[in-house]
Amino acid sequence: MFFKPRFLLAVWILCMFTIACNRGHDTEKSTPTQPSSPQSSQTPSDNSPAAASQPQTPSATNQQPNAADDKITIPQAGSIEEQMASLTWKTIHNDRYQFNIDYPSFMQPMPVSDNGDGMTFRWKDMALIVWGENNLEDGDAVQSEYDNQVSFLGHDPVYKVIQSDYFIISDYDDEGNVFYRKSVLKDDVWYTMMFVFPKEYRKRIDKLIEKVDLFTPTSSH
Repeated sequence: MFFKPRFLLAVWILCMFTIACNRGHDTEKSTPTQPSSPQSSQTPSDNSPAAASQPQTPSATNQQPNAADDKITIPQAGSIEEQMASLTWKTIHNDRYQFNIDYPSFMQPMPVSDNGDGMTFRWKDMALIVWGENNLEDGDAVQSEYDNQVSFLGHDPVYKVIQSDYFIISDYDDEGNVFYRKSVLKDDVWYTMMFVFPKEYRKRIDKLIEKVDLFTPTSSH
């Protein structure tokens, strides 16, 4: 099967992210739980894994490690329960694709990607990744891009929503982490917001998942 180069690079980045998390942190163990998910025609069953999506990740994270990254300390303080109890949001603007993104104040912004298409925010072994990219699909672009992501995933996702201008994909990755992604098509540009987190966090971060579900670019390209 043939994949676009950006898919293959995404796999490398996801692997590097998982390795870094496993080296630095011990995550609590628990049995996978059913996600509380947004309204849709399809929801996971009780014995399904927590929602997530491993499809293509942004070129915002497809940057090689550099000295600037090494100098940034990823926050470790507090528990996820403590962070969610005092949750506040900050807003950052993407100059290249001209959209705003709200991110949890307890997460640390990482350096903007070299080509300026997006950003990653980190806290412990959790990441928020936000990016824009030009649409390269013809015809029904939403369905085509959704099909591309499912093909990359290799199976039907645990959770999915498809609408005329966006899709959500959710599943486990090979390491048991959760990916929860929404991609919105507006003015022939894809805007994507994705959380990556240990499955143990799933029922504790509903407010963050709601933010993904509501994600819509506030300014067009």
